[in-house]
Amino acid sequence: MICKKIDIVLVLLLIVSLGEAQIKVQPYVGFGNQSIHYSSDNASVDGVSGLNVGLDAFYYINQKMAVGGGIRMVNYGAIASVYDQVYSAELTDEDGDDYVLSATFNGIEEDHHLTAIEIPLFFRYQHWLTNDIMLFGSTGPVLIFPGSMESKFTSGTLATEGYFPEWNVTIDDVAEMGFYERDIAGDGPQVDVNTSLAWNLAFGAEYFLSKKLNLFMTVSYQSSLSSVSDGQSNNDIMSDAYTFNGSMAGASDIKLTQMGVKIGVTIDITPVEKAGVKSIR
Repeated sequence: MICKKIDIVLVLLLIVSLGEAQIKVQPYVGFGNQSIHYSSDNASVDGVSGLNVGLDAFYYINQKMAVGGGIRMVNYGAIASVYDQVYSAELTDEDGDDYVLSATFNGIEEDHHLTAIEIPLFFRYQHWLTNDIMLFGSTGPVLIFPGSMESKFTSGTLATEGYFPEWNVTIDDVAEMGFYERDIAGDGPQVDVNTSLAWNLAFGAEYFLSKKLNLFMTVSYQSSLSSVSDGQSNNDIMSDAYTFNGSMAGASDIKLTQMGVKIGVTIDITPVEKAGVKSIR
């Protein structure tokens, strides 16, 4: 019973303190390079551009400093161009004839996509440069909660052929025997992802519109401090002649980075009679 009363008091104190505090919110939309980064000996990997949206909130310590947090949704991606791969195996066909199977994967392109929900925590410092223009900077950690990693093969071919040493014959155009060239397209292997940590650094400017509203633009950079994946169980890019595991196979250091601009508005939601810090004007 006593613990319940203490909890109620703490909640009431929190409500009162927030009521007396000066609080701003910043809805925004952003655009820039939002990439999935990983190293592969079997492919070249390029980042992509994308959109992000979010809402930040600030609690002002004084006229120049604030702490805050927010919630964001970011679309990350990567395009991988896989180097040509050849797989060989000595096998025996249903008639008991020995042959060497060769499988060649050519021109494979992969498209990776990941949508993440992010929770930033940050410290902000600001300074009015003129009567209408404020400069600011912020930095802090970001918790990343990724959704599922979607991978697709967007192009590429698999060509198989069989060499029969008994007759010194190579067969590469008999589909009934499994020796022919076919297109590769469709979903790639599933990559397990988990929560990770990043660090964000931002600089920007606000333009005074009114005592309750500013327009702002921010340039920011964010880099992962930990991987979003522990790696796949299969470390080989190919399991057999017909199973291609993709360029992420075995990659244990998959990170998310973003660099771009954000545009939005700063809204003072503090009642005028309770505002303790003139942080906007």
